[in-house]
This record gives sequence, C-alpha cells and structure tokens, in this order.
Amino acid sequence: MVSARQGPVFARILVVPATRDGLGPFYQDVIAVSPLEPWDAASAAYRLEILARTLPFPVDGARLVPSNNNDVWRLEHGYLRVAWRGDRSRLAREAELLGRLQGFLPVPEVLDGGGDDRLSWSLTAGMPGAAYEHLCVQPAPPRLRDLAREVAALLRALHSWSVPGDLADLLRYPGEDPDPLRRAGSELVLMPPSAVLGLIPLARQLPFVDHGVLDAAAERLAELGDLTTDGAVLLHGDFYLGNVLIHGDHVSALIDLEFARMGPRDLELISVVRALDAETRVGIQRPPLLAWLAEDYPELFGAADLHRRLWQYALAYTIRQIIFWPPDRAEADDLEVTHPLHTLRRLIDAPLPLFAVGLY
Repeated sequence: MVSARQGPVFARILVVPATRDGLGPFYQDVIAVSPLEPWDAASAAYRLEILARTLPFPVDGARLVPSNNNDVWRLEHGYLRVAWRGDRSRLAREAELLGRLQGFLPVPEVLDGGGDDRLSWSLTAGMPGAAYEHLCVQPAPPRLRDLAREVAALLRALHSWSVPGDLADLLRYPGEDPDPLRRAGSELVLMPPSAVLGLIPLARQLPFVDHGVLDAAAERLAELGDLTTDGAVLLHGDFYLGNVLIHGDHVSALIDLEFARMGPRDLELISVVRALDAETRVGIQRPPLLAWLAEDYPELFGAADLHRRLWQYALAYTIRQIIFWPPDRAEADDLEVTHPLHTLRRLIDAPLPLFAVGLY
C-alpha cells in the first residue's frame, strides 16, 4: 500500500555512462541499453530495474503502457511515470500543479514522487475512463458533439484558473533558461518562437537533416516577426485527445500536465492542430473537432493574426521535434511520413492546413 504523498522522496540513482552520438545532444545523458533506440521496451525495463532499488513500493507485475515522453508503468496501486530524457524536474512541477488543481478540475492525484537528474518519477492514482481519441471517429458517435462541448468547457476552465503567484513563477522558470537545449526538455514550443533558432545549430549536427531546410525555416521565422500577447494563462502544454478521459458519457479527467506552462491562450491550439494534421497524413479521419472547438470556445481563436501565430508556433514546435525525434534516414529514403523533417519542409511555404481538419 502506498501512503498519501508527504513530499518528494529523493535518492541517488546509479549513474550509467551513456553516449548517443548518433541521436544528437538531446540524448547524450540518458540511461538505456539500446544505443540508437533508448525509448524501446528493453531500455525502459532496464531503467525500471535501476529505479526499483530506490522506490518505496514494489513494482512486481509492472506493465509498460504507451507514452510519447516517459516510461509509463501500470502498477497495482497506480501509474509510475519515469522521466528519462529532457528536463527530469518537469514531473515535480506537474505534481505541484496537480496538487493545487485538486477540487477544481478532475486531475490525477499524485501519490509520491522523487528521483534525480538522470531519472525522475511520479506515482499517480488511476483515473476512470478511456481516452477521448477512441471516440473521435467517423462516423461520429451520437454523443460526441456533447462531449466536445464538455472538453471545450474543461479547457476554458483550465485557462480561467487564477494561478497563485508562486506557482506561476515555477511554471515560468524553464522559459527563463538561456540554454535552448535545456528549454527543449521542458517546453514543446519555445517562446517566443524565435528562441527556437538556438536549436538549429544542434539540429545541424544530426545525420540526414537538410541544412537548407533549416536555413529556410529560420528565414521564415524572421519574416513572420515577433508575437504580441495580451497576457498569459495556465496552459496544459500538450493538449490533445489522448490526454482527456471519458467515463460514463462524460469527461472524467485531464491527464499528463507535465508540460503545463504560462503562455498565450492560443498556444494551446498547436498541439491539436499538428496532431490532427499528422493523423490526416496517415489516413486517420476525425470529426470536425477544431470547428466544434471554435464554436464552443471562440476566444481561443480570437487573435486577429491567428494564422501567423499558428505558423510561428508550428515552426517552433517542429524544429524542437527534430531534436527530440532525430531522423534515422533521409527524407527520400522512406522516412516516416509524419516525421518533423517532412513537416518543416512544408512549413517553409505555408502553415499547417486548418481546412484539412474541418476549420475553414
């Protein structure tokens, strides 16, 4: 049995030397057994074996579940999330945020947490429901439009929450780091978008990356100019269908707030827009989710220069993703169609196509 969280439990974890030269600087200090795929199941199991020596609870029967950013293990008493790349302190920030949001929004309870700068972890209680994305299919289920209204209301509530000053400072802290690589470990979109230019020299170090495309992307960002904003709100930071749970025909939880931040309201859109665009490119057809969101939460789309802003956000996100997901082959050699290298080439000429996902 895991007791209620009394505070982070920190313990030094065995330091395992790691060199990942082929994967670039984002992966230089990771603990893994696979030299070129440190995200694979074998490396995740190895990290769990190391971590288990310091955990205050057993991990017998742990089952690995899919995750884009962490190792996530289903345990009898909750979900163990292990941050092994990027900014490992993001789980501690998330734990602080979730503790404050309890009672205001349906978010997971953090039962415990700890680790160090190589492996950090949090244990969260399970939440009822299945991912919203499993319901967002064509033809749309009868209740889907009502669910979409609930999801929009949930997002509006998050953005309207009055963030205590100390928590706002904590969430802003990563953005004040002058090192763009460290920022890329804690933010999916560096702000202002021009800050992502600091990642371009690092992207040049990766094999199979077209330097001409990087140069053209930098020129496009410069042409688009600086962003203006009327104020910052609390953002989920990685808001998409998989991070909303549905139970009994209603929204039951908002999960995975590790990239939560303070920022302009419309920055929240880029995670939805880029994911829907990627799904369209692999043949997944969704209902008109963005059009519904625009009806239910029009303030999210209220900026007069939204077209330009989303273009900048998409460029910044995509350059960061090239560092996070280094290519294993050239674009012309069957590189995965959703790889950010393909997306960046498209973004030189135009923003991500909102019309392709139902918003005209």
